[in-house]
Amino acid sequence: MSMMNTGIYFKWPDYLVFSLSLVLSAAIGFYYACTGGKQKTTKEYLLADRNMHWLPVAISLAVSFTSSGILIGLPAEIYTFGTIYMFTLVGRPIAAVLSVKLFIPVFKQIGSISLYQYIYKRFGRLLSIILLVEGFFLSMLFGALIIYGPALAMSGVTGLNLWIAVCSVGLIAMLYTVLVSNILLFSKHIV
Repeated sequence: MSMMNTGIYFKWPDYLVFSLSLVLSAAIGFYYACTGGKQKTTKEYLLADRNMHWLPVAISLAVSFTSSGILIGLPAEIYTFGTIYMFTLVGRPIAAVLSVKLFIPVFKQIGSISLYQYIYKRFGRLLSIILLVEGFFLSMLFGALIIYGPALAMSGVTGLNLWIAVCSVGLIAMLYTVLVSNILLFSKHIV
């Protein structure tokens, strides 16, 4: 028995809710980009002037790694292979403790905020560039997968061609990132 396309797509209330959620997300980003709070330097913006409570930092890190790969892929993974994925939860607390006890103190001691900066200081420019290029390509592959997930879902519920959905999701993400980061950078100099 083959699966047939039943033609069940978004109706106007679905489009309304979908559009409102996108507009609300964009509005929140633009609001905080324009108002920005007390951050005047890059160090204050990126590192919170090294003066932030651990809980918001932990929540921010957890949310940063939640992507379409997790939201769409994890249910499919569990449906296909069962709950074996839950065994990864055993290693995560161990990895967190090792990171806090071994890596963070080293980064803090030398004043490094990234792995690339540490590699540059410890092993030199050549290895730093090699790892930077590798990280760039891995980020490109990861970004392609992360864009494909929402585009596939959008194509499935709207009937939009998949490649048009991929291009539109990529364009929206790129515009949002560029616009918000430029507003963040330049609004401080204008005001």
